[in-house]
Amino acid sequence: MMARWMRGALLALMLLLGSGAVAQPTQPEQPPALLAYACTFDRGANRLNVQAVLQSDVPGAVLGDYALSVTPAGSATPLAERAVSWARTTPRPPLQMIVLFDITDTVPVTESAQAVIDGLLPNLQPEDQVALITFDENVSLPTPFFTDKAALADQFLRGIGVGRGDNRVYNAMLAAVNAFPFAGQTRRVVVLVGDSGRRADPQAPESEVGATAQQLKTQIYPVVFALRDNPDLPALLDISEASRGYTFVYGERNEGEALGTARLTDDIVCPYQAPESAIRFVAPLPEAPITGAVEIGVIVETDLDPEATRVVFRVDDAVVQTSERLTYTFDAATVRPGVYTVRAELWDLQNNTLAQTPTVQRIVAQQRIGLGVGQGADANALRGAVEFLATTRSEFPLTQAVFTLALASDPANAQPFGQAAFRADGTAVLAFDDIQAAVRRVLPQAAAGDVLILGASVPGITAGDPPLAVADQPLRFAFSAPAATSPQPVPLSQLTPVERLVVVVVTRSRNLIAETLPYWLAAAAIIANLILVMMARRARIRRLILTPDKIDLSPQLMTLTVLRDGVRQSHTLTKKTLMLGRGASNDINLGDDLDISRQHGVVMWRRGAWWYTSRRAGLVATIEGRKRRGLYLQRLEPVTEVRVGGAIVLFHSNAQQDLSEFIKTDL
Repeated sequence: MMARWMRGALLALMLLLGSGAVAQPTQPEQPPALLAYACTFDRGANRLNVQAVLQSDVPGAVLGDYALSVTPAGSATPLAERAVSWARTTPRPPLQMIVLFDITDTVPVTESAQAVIDGLLPNLQPEDQVALITFDENVSLPTPFFTDKAALADQFLRGIGVGRGDNRVYNAMLAAVNAFPFAGQTRRVVVLVGDSGRRADPQAPESEVGATAQQLKTQIYPVVFALRDNPDLPALLDISEASRGYTFVYGERNEGEALGTARLTDDIVCPYQAPESAIRFVAPLPEAPITGAVEIGVIVETDLDPEATRVVFRVDDAVVQTSERLTYTFDAATVRPGVYTVRAELWDLQNNTLAQTPTVQRIVAQQRIGLGVGQGADANALRGAVEFLATTRSEFPLTQAVFTLALASDPANAQPFGQAAFRADGTAVLAFDDIQAAVRRVLPQAAAGDVLILGASVPGITAGDPPLAVADQPLRFAFSAPAATSPQPVPLSQLTPVERLVVVVVTRSRNLIAETLPYWLAAAAIIANLILVMMARRARIRRLILTPDKIDLSPQLMTLTVLRDGVRQSHTLTKKTLMLGRGASNDINLGDDLDISRQHGVVMWRRGAWWYTSRRAGLVATIEGRKRRGLYLQRLEPVTEVRVGGAIVLFHSNAQQDLSEFIKTDL
């Protein structure tokens, strides 16, 4: 009967250790117990990982039934919900267990040992480590920790004998708590099997046992029975509660009853190091107003992994882009004209701000105004009644357009010519009954045949602000078109000999230019095309550096070995992008050689292959003995030698260790 009770208790114990929920209809419901036993800091993700166990004997109790909160030490305010997340670990992480076995003469030792062998050890996970301590009037030394539970049973439990004298149960519990090897990130459990209670002989007080177990994050599970002896139930309950464990008591009047309480709060020390991060703009934005698109770039320096950060751009404090991209395109044509402020921030994955740009960029967005004349009018010969039209984007309505007029020969001396309000369709109409009279009124010095320039703008909101909109192209029109006369050529016979010679030379020069002009134009087009191709290639390589594709790394790992000043350093390529240079922010530092730029080169995995390129035009790298200058994309094949300044970088497979035969440079 006792063995059946014991196996049931050990089975209930295993369910508590493993799944966090035990259905025992004959047992009273108990509050759950929470123990945080391990904490690690992930510097790259700026995250604390706390391992905790939540267990209960309430039927159906699971982690999702509870709200989780974390409060930093010294504060009464929990962290925000977005800063805390949890996930169940199935199967649970491996633990270390010490079975504390009572071998005094009141215990049926053989039956109890068999219950441990049948009910406890087979239900542990293969990675769990178990040791044994026995006690009677003495406390034995702990056995080694076994992952092979059958070996522990065969060597120490089968055939175990009955001890002698009185018990040392409290000294044994204290010894077991202190017997675990150093493993700060592993859960520790002590299982007491026996029936002994406190005697007259001095032993460790239960308060010391509970406090030591709580300090060392060790759970104590007394599995005791009251048949021939009387265990101290209040003391055992205090110890199990202090250690976040449970006490199981079995007896003739108390079969299957589990007692004990546990709090739902726990403290754990989690040391961490705050990451250093900085973000700044690549270059200042143009001070002049813009009417099109402008690209805003930032430079990020952080201790975190790139996958653990996000770059946030704000326009007038409103978030407009959150991504891994280091650039944001501001398009003045898609926003209301006016003055905008731009700043950038670096966030982690919990939306905490790690850094922000030390300066705020200012952008003036302008609309374009299109100018034209009314239907049926000819800008080359305007007469009588005329309408001038100014058009803008109707989705961003403006108030009124201010028109100006100037002579084409003196465009800086523009004079006010009139104002017109914009209609709902984005058009403003300036009408004149007599255009000649209107021009003479504004520009009395205008003469017949003069070309005039019509301009338009929308003033800023306050004095000193740049215009909200300006004419894209000024409108040119003739004030009065004089009759055209064609000069008559003078016969050669009427010219002097010198004049005839000049005419002949000029005529032949014109013919030569006319004959060779197509060739010059073709050569200029070829040169312009080559320049555009080079610019497009550089832009493509820059985009390739900043935007890794979704192709996974090759299963065969590659390595970069850096040879510098007789020192060799190897770096296994586990990331898709590795920056090389003299600066400390690079993934691979190439030393203090002044021939090496702070941001010199990059090795990257793109389109299913490894590539090398310099990061700016003008930088040089010698690849397989050939100099490559600027943004030149070089595919890397095992084994490839890249020389940057005085450093040699060898690209080779992870399996290739002897590199002496591949080094082409005399070190």
